[in-house]
Amino acid sequence: MDMSELKRKLQRRLQIDYRRGILGDANGRIKSPRRGYVYCRLPSGIDINGDATYSEPIEVRSPLGVAYPFVAGTPILLGYDEDGELEIRRAEFDAVIEAGYEPTNYNIANPYANQIPELNVLKSYPIGTATTPSTKVNAAPLLYMDLNGALQLWQPTTTTAIDLSTYAPATSGKHAPVLVYLDTANNQLGTVVGSEKTSTLSWDFTNDIMPLFASLPPSAIPIAVWQIENGQTNITNNDLILDTRPWIDVPYHVKTQSTAPTVNDDVGSGYDIGHIIVDTVANTAYICIDNTTGAAVWKAIDNGGSFDVAGDSGTVTVNSNDTLSLIGSSSITTTASGSSVQFTIPNNSITLSQLNGVSANSGVIASSGSGLYTQRHNISSTNPTVNDDTSAGYSVGSRWYNSTTREEFICVDATTGAAVWRLITVYPTSVLLWHRFSTVVSGSAISSLNSTSQNFNTSSLQVPSSITDKFSQTFILAAGTYNLEVFGTRDTGHGKCRWYLNGSAIGAEQDWYGSSPTYNVRQTITSISVPYSGSHTLRCECTGRNPSNTTAYNLVFTYFAFRGV
Repeated sequence: MDMSELKRKLQRRLQIDYRRGILGDANGRIKSPRRGYVYCRLPSGIDINGDATYSEPIEVRSPLGVAYPFVAGTPILLGYDEDGELEIRRAEFDAVIEAGYEPTNYNIANPYANQIPELNVLKSYPIGTATTPSTKVNAAPLLYMDLNGALQLWQPTTTTAIDLSTYAPATSGKHAPVLVYLDTANNQLGTVVGSEKTSTLSWDFTNDIMPLFASLPPSAIPIAVWQIENGQTNITNNDLILDTRPWIDVPYHVKTQSTAPTVNDDVGSGYDIGHIIVDTVANTAYICIDNTTGAAVWKAIDNGGSFDVAGDSGTVTVNSNDTLSLIGSSSITTTASGSSVQFTIPNNSITLSQLNGVSANSGVIASSGSGLYTQRHNISSTNPTVNDDTSAGYSVGSRWYNSTTREEFICVDATTGAAVWRLITVYPTSVLLWHRFSTVVSGSAISSLNSTSQNFNTSSLQVPSSITDKFSQTFILAAGTYNLEVFGTRDTGHGKCRWYLNGSAIGAEQDWYGSSPTYNVRQTITSISVPYSGSHTLRCECTGRNPSNTTAYNLVFTYFAFRGV
């Protein structure tokens, strides 16, 4: 045995070559990507608070059979192996005992050792390190069954990480809790953000943490609750408020809420066929029988529901959100003994559908003699035709509103194939607007002139005139095609203008310049389409003046008139 080997053995026996350290990096990571290596840090001093400080993490060997608690922060003893590399010799047992651990529990050579493996499934972890700060977190892989019974694998990538800086409070000295969850409806991570509070205050489980879970979608698996502070640039394991994985479970199939489900409680919201929602206000339970996006179908499964009435005797109670249907050509008769049907309708909202062609919100229940009947109305972009008759669910008195022309019709005859509809909203088909009643949009007030050479002995203009002059008039007119007749005068100080109907330009620019006064001048804009009946706004804007005009921008008019073509 040479002297160097003897010296090395003596150093090991006397432990004079050992160096103290702690297991893991600043974020609590222990395992290194290099097989057989782990992260640890060496003491570097004491801060102003008297707490120990440590170096940047280094990689050291972790030989098989070495006993130490595999927990971040575990005090360890390091030594040099035969190759001159640092390796973990064992835990620093005195420090481990001071920390409240039983060292023999971690001695793999002890047959009574209690080895507790770390749960890594779906574990949420920070991305940043001391040298590469980051506010992002991610989650470890998970193999699970989705709501449709299909096997799914959640696999984290660099693009799946959640950036908590998005939820950092804008106010200095504040921090906010963020619940990270896996949404089994789309196999993606999601977040729920809680209320902000002062950073010096600790989190209250009941008031701060529990409300986060109430906002989770039905398809969510909660993973962890993190905290993010105003101005924070790096997330570490110290920012983990709560690890919710001990309560990992697939989304359950029963949910309670204060309202009935709607067509939007669909597959996109995490619901599947067989899901149950209990309305705790109406005390009604519903089951999903179709989870199509935007068209989900839920049926009551207690004392409410969907009832198919086919003329049989019996009593049916119709509750809120229920559907009452007559099947096929069946009818309800009360003439024969024992053939009566009674409907008990409570004082709340109901929907009658498939009855006389009436769908939800398209008709009314009217009184006829001693009974009730449904009357269909309609809103359409077109006018009714002869085929909008009794076979289509219409009857005398039915209303029809054309949303394009804004006109309303009433049915006066519902004979099949020969229905008659009458227009009940009448709008004028021509209009004359006096300029003196125009509203100034921009520029000076409108003044009227007594002009004996002009028809009607009057004309009006904005005085003094300006290139920014604008005026308008609002009026009622039926839908159709019209010509706009502008009646005014020409002169040397008159300007140019452009006309607009309901904000859109009509016709070309008009020039009202004349080398001498000319009265009773008509300029016409033809074939103007008015798409709907009702209120319209005509606006005129001064656009300049003729090169021969160097004095003013006068626009002198008597009237403007829309005349049907």
